[in-house]
Amino acid sequence: MTVEDFLRGVVTDSLPNFNGNIHDANGMSFPEFLSEKSTETPSIFISYEGFSDVEYYSDGSGNVLTENYSLYIRCNDSVKTHVKALMVALGGEYSEFTDDDIVVKYVQIISGQTFRDNGADAFEITLQIK
Repeated sequence: MTVEDFLRGVVTDSLPNFNGNIHDANGMSFPEFLSEKSTETPSIFISYEGFSDVEYYSDGSGNVLTENYSLYIRCNDSVKTHVKALMVALGGEYSEFTDDDIVVKYVQIISGQTFRDNGADAFEITLQIK
């Protein structure tokens, strides 16, 4: 399973009202998402933000690659309820998954921040996948 598939499953299970409006970031910037894909609320944007923690040692081995993701939530009601549901899901039974290469990956919530988008409540959750 890819990280995007995993995150889509978490959203589907914990926030059923968002089904049908879960989008990934392939080839799209966040402003493009807001103006083109997120026309209906509630909606979620899954964004791959790159990787970090890459260190290689003299023997050719390296430490665990950390992938960085953001979930952007957009809704017309209070975003707090949706954020709490996702945090419970990601912090509990969904804190790990197995990827396509049969490697167990762990999810860590790093931070979150709220913002307003044309009158809608919006929130960004920053995640690391290790």
